[in-house]
Amino acid sequence: NVKTGTGYAYFPAVSLSFEEHIRVNFGDRPFNYKVEGYEPIQEYPAEKIYCVDQYLVSINNILKINLNSPKTNNLYYSQISMAHIFDKIGHLLGNPYIIHSLLVPFITEKCQLPELRTKFFEAIISFLDDWELNHFVDELFHTVALISYCCIYSNQPTHKIQLLQLAIDMLANSEFSDIIVNSPLFGHRFMLFLHFKGPDGQLLSSVVPHAWWPGNEEHKESFDHATKNIYGAIKQVEAMFAKMLEILISGRHLKKFLKYLNQFISHILAVAVSLSNLRNIPIHQQAFMSNLFLAISRSLAENTNHMSSSRIFIRPAYYTTRNMQCDFSELPRVGGNHSHLKKEFKDFLANLEETEIDDMSHILNNTALLFHLGVYRRLLSADLFCREMTDHAAHLQAVQEKIKNCPPEETEVLEDLKQCEAVLEKDTITTSRMTAWIKTVILSENRMNDIIWMLRTLLRSVDVVEGDAFIFMPEFYMMAILNMYRALQECFPQKALVKHRQAPALFRELAHFFAKHICNPQIKSIDVKDHILQSSVIFVNYPQTLQALERLPETDCDLFMSSIVASYSKTNYVHLSRMLIRFWKGHGFAYRDPPEYYNKRHEVLLPGVLAGTACYMSVYEIEPNPSVKYQNLFSTFLAKEGNGAKFTNIVFNQLNSCLTEFMNSRKDIRKNQSSYTSLVERSCLMWYDLTIILVRFLEMITALSPQIMVANPDAMMYDPTSEINMERLVQLVIQIMNRNKQLALTEDTFIIQRFSTIDILKLNCSVTGILVHLNRNAPFLTEIFLNKLISERGFDMIVFQNFINATKTVGQKRSRDDFEYISVSEVAEVDALLSKLEDVHRNMMVESRQSTIADEDLCPICYDRPMSSVFKPCGHSSCRACITMHHNSTPAHLICPENHLIETENAAPIGELI
Repeated sequence: NVKTGTGYAYFPAVSLSFEEHIRVNFGDRPFNYKVEGYEPIQEYPAEKIYCVDQYLVSINNILKINLNSPKTNNLYYSQISMAHIFDKIGHLLGNPYIIHSLLVPFITEKCQLPELRTKFFEAIISFLDDWELNHFVDELFHTVALISYCCIYSNQPTHKIQLLQLAIDMLANSEFSDIIVNSPLFGHRFMLFLHFKGPDGQLLSSVVPHAWWPGNEEHKESFDHATKNIYGAIKQVEAMFAKMLEILISGRHLKKFLKYLNQFISHILAVAVSLSNLRNIPIHQQAFMSNLFLAISRSLAENTNHMSSSRIFIRPAYYTTRNMQCDFSELPRVGGNHSHLKKEFKDFLANLEETEIDDMSHILNNTALLFHLGVYRRLLSADLFCREMTDHAAHLQAVQEKIKNCPPEETEVLEDLKQCEAVLEKDTITTSRMTAWIKTVILSENRMNDIIWMLRTLLRSVDVVEGDAFIFMPEFYMMAILNMYRALQECFPQKALVKHRQAPALFRELAHFFAKHICNPQIKSIDVKDHILQSSVIFVNYPQTLQALERLPETDCDLFMSSIVASYSKTNYVHLSRMLIRFWKGHGFAYRDPPEYYNKRHEVLLPGVLAGTACYMSVYEIEPNPSVKYQNLFSTFLAKEGNGAKFTNIVFNQLNSCLTEFMNSRKDIRKNQSSYTSLVERSCLMWYDLTIILVRFLEMITALSPQIMVANPDAMMYDPTSEINMERLVQLVIQIMNRNKQLALTEDTFIIQRFSTIDILKLNCSVTGILVHLNRNAPFLTEIFLNKLISERGFDMIVFQNFINATKTVGQKRSRDDFEYISVSEVAEVDALLSKLEDVHRNMMVESRQSTIADEDLCPICYDRPMSSVFKPCGHSSCRACITMHHNSTPAHLICPENHLIETENAAPIGELI
């Protein structure tokens, strides 16, 4: 509806960023997108095209004669004929119209045989002048690139394959390749070849005639057949991509190709910095990065004759050389800023031997950077689109179920549901067909093979680095490793990955990588550290990868566990807690989920770096697979002097913080039920989930080392910190018991109904699990703890009994034939715990009647326990728990009520001070 006529004029305009350029076609070459009723400004060369067409017929006949009867006389006369023909049309062969309409069809169709094509190229080289040859080859390669770029996939992509084969033959010819590679536009043209437009609209319907989605099995056979057809065609095209790269990588033009690749990546980096978002990069450049990564990795793998060859890795000399001739030298390094490292470690760099930078390291470096910049994002976007198809199908099925159950008299409702069904069905069909293309092209088995090969190559490259050379390693090596592993876990079928022939070796190398670098102090980047922790959580989530972690040498296993626990208070405790609790899940009391929970992807909420923020981590939940080996290693760590008390104190502090955050967000939601923000909602869910994890963490500590949690004053090696832990555990049980009671009140039913993940029974089972494991492993300590619990102010025997009983009764109600929420043996342990609780309570009541404590004998700090300790030299008294807690909170010195300073520095046993 553009207005035309007198007074109207339109002028083309374009906005270009720095170093961007544009080439406008006003008709000097054929239009790729013709508009009916509009002609090019330049005159169409009809006469020239007719002349060349006639001579091409003669050339074709001469080539066939030479091929069929290669006699000396025939060759002589044919050479003279060819010379006359090219003398007539040589200056016309560089015309874009002639190349597009005549020469490309002639070479791809008439000269399909390799012998004919070779003879035609030889004739071109022999009989054209240099300027004619340069002009012809340059325009031919450019035209073939443009036609190839405009090719859209169809059921038979013969034309695309023919064009790629022509490009391969031109690059394989030494004279042609010299002209092509030396062209200043070679990079731009080469990029066009490695892009294959997918079908759209009606063409997509012809490629995938019938859609399929889960729950609709009617057309699955037809859908699978269409997918196989796509796979066969794409496999041919991708093999030709790899062949083109192989010619450039293994030939004498490698240096120029690497120079172009560096310029392209520098451009992508500049775009990323200026736009702060790589998604704004044109789609053909994204596809180019993805296909280039595929082609380079495949051609390198084929050249080494074995995809898992241990000879392929990036040599440290590449990024630690003194001259720093490698590009992207100012990209972040794992040890920090590169220019700073060169100043701080100039002596180390000066002592390095002069080593020539090998081309293999250069190629691998660029390939890893390509994946880091764009390929990973493209894989995630494709996987997200496939998930949308599943969501559409689920919504469609839900609407169809509502239509089936809707009463006939509800005509308006039924009409609305049918309209909704029509919209959802249309969207589901479209996304289903696109999913067939995505699963075959972007998320294919071949793509998984390429990623595995490159991942193992980078793992070897990181593993060979030692000493100060490690801090000079580019940061994106680590990020590429983590992104490749995340892509394999999130974007490809788990069964295919586990059954892959390289899976055992890959999992073993990844296990070694995580054990070595999970808390590596040489890594300075917070982002890299956080990504390593997140990927480690996913790694221990699967049986096969966890087994690989368990099969590491003992030194690596000890390093892995010691790194986790040593950094627990210094880094993101959420990731480490999720990892450690994975070693325990399945051994905890009623620590299991129904079968429908597993084999599904769950978005786990995590607290962000900034206060009040949250992020998501995708975890594919599977059945519990606890690790006895790492439980024993954790128990060994706790048994070392001072470790258990310090670590448990950190867990208690974190638990108090999470529980407080959860109760505050719950309070905000209850006050503003109609106007609370999504941030508050996410925070409420996140903090409750973390509370459960940390309580389960205490359950694991109690099961592995009960003496840390409960103090035994009669023990030969009495640890006063265990009395503090027992005090905190008592307070925690009472607090959770009371909070649990509040959540069950009517005023909070809104929260429980609104958030299905806030399951009160999970909190009940977690706390009950602590007591059950304590009673199972240390019955005598259980009596001490229950005595302490019952005597604590705020304890309500009836509320506590109801709290424990709810675990048993509600758990039994939720159990079914295929799932036992709480087992028979666990019910028996709960009954034994309640019985012991009643016995202890009865004995305490008898003792309280027989003896009373005078007020002057009570501790002046807590007024709850009798005095059992005396300060020296002032003579003041208190209970042992209070003085121990005060000593641990202010270890430098103690001050008595009369301001007598009691120095405690360098005095370890508190018994010497009281």
